[in-house]
Amino acid sequence: MKLAVFADIHTNYHAFKACFERAKQEKAEGFILLGDYITDMAYPGRTMDLVYKIKNTYPCHIVRGNREAYILAHHAGRENFLPGSNTGSLYYTYQNLREADIAFIQSLPYAAKIRIDGARIAIAHSTFESDRFYFDPSRPSMQEAFAKMPEKVLLTGHSHIQYAAQRGGKTIINPGSVGYATNVKARAQFAMLDVEKGRMDWEMFSIPYDLRATIEDQFESGLVDCAHYWALSILNTLLMGRNMAMAVLKRAEAYRDAGEDMTTEEVWQKASEDAGLIVEKDKLIRMCEEVCMND
Repeated sequence: MKLAVFADIHTNYHAFKACFERAKQEKAEGFILLGDYITDMAYPGRTMDLVYKIKNTYPCHIVRGNREAYILAHHAGRENFLPGSNTGSLYYTYQNLREADIAFIQSLPYAAKIRIDGARIAIAHSTFESDRFYFDPSRPSMQEAFAKMPEKVLLTGHSHIQYAAQRGGKTIINPGSVGYATNVKARAQFAMLDVEKGRMDWEMFSIPYDLRATIEDQFESGLVDCAHYWALSILNTLLMGRNMAMAVLKRAEAYRDAGEDMTTEEVWQKASEDAGLIVEKDKLIRMCEEVCMND
């Protein structure tokens, strides 16, 4: 059985659609979806509708990620997201989700053990213990992570880095990020599994998509107005192939630790300037054209 594995869409509908179309070309017979479908980019309803289309058309195994957990915490009153660069992206997402979307997210487990044609596979956004642990094959902590794996194969996302790692007869596969890759420019990433009688092979994909449409959506949807510097940092990440959003966040946190109010736009502006963020739409569009021309 051939299965497509998607993780970390982050509401990048155009990247999601491109991966779905390519998976169909690769003769996908089912899908495994590893969470973080929403937040950070525009029009979450479109992304959720495509999730539902896949769910209703193919055999699927679906778990939720930490981004869905944030939204559910806000829905339950445990968090309070507000417009602005600090939490505006989460606020925007929640305001644009429907009751059916919230109910669907609530129904999802954060991890699962599945069996496909004799192969036992664990799936989680991160691990079975946490939805926020960053797997890194180069870290010593990976040895402990392998030891805790509930099955011989773990499919995981969250790090936005595409890789497969093997130790002691166990395998961890991260398909990369469909919508928010942080180490390649203008690419959507996923994996294909081929499972037959307990044996499994895999192939990684990193494909182009309509990044200009993603940029246009970010501005036209009102997301840049609602979550200004954060929304722009996401676009910078997609264009530069390095995690500009995290760079800006770390600088904002440094100002907070020095006694400044991280919820203010003044702090986020300083953090963005420190990180070298490009904030003008025309410059982002020109950079997109250059990146795609060299594709």
